Amino acid sequence: MAVEGAHPALIIEITSPETRKNDLEIKDDHYARAGVTQYVIVDNQGRRGARHLRLLDYRLADRVYRLRPPDAVERVHPVIANLWLGIEGDHVVCYDEHGAAFGDYATMVRRVEEAEQRARQEAAAREAEARLRAAAEEQARREAAARES
Repeated sequence: MAVEGAHPALIIEITSPETRKNDLEIKDDHYARAGVTQYVIVDNQGRRGARHLRLLDYRLADRVYRLRPPDAVERVHPVIANLWLGIEGDHVVCYDEHGAAFGDYATMVRRVEEAEQRARQEAAAREAEARLRAAAEEQARREAAARES
């Protein structure tokens, strides 16, 4: 942060048993001093491997974080990212401004990989088609040249 001369506007932390105390009790003070506008914590309150997630949405006001309640459907709004976060089962889901889910992280990664694979396949098909067209045009030129001779 200091190297670039800027600070992040949003930080999203995911607690684990090893980091939970630090994420909930210590980091917020550091982030507030750094001027981070919004700090969202995905808090795993589960015990013994079971996951029970909740979202904590902190907004900076007068250099102190204030906890904001989630909306009526238990979602928080990372303002700068223009999306909503919610909990479904044991994972976090992202929603657009209309409330349509666009997937959890694993789903998003899979969709990106699938889109990239489709794009590669389509590019390869276009390239093969262009080679076939060029070969057919070359064959037609040869045949035309042979007829003229």
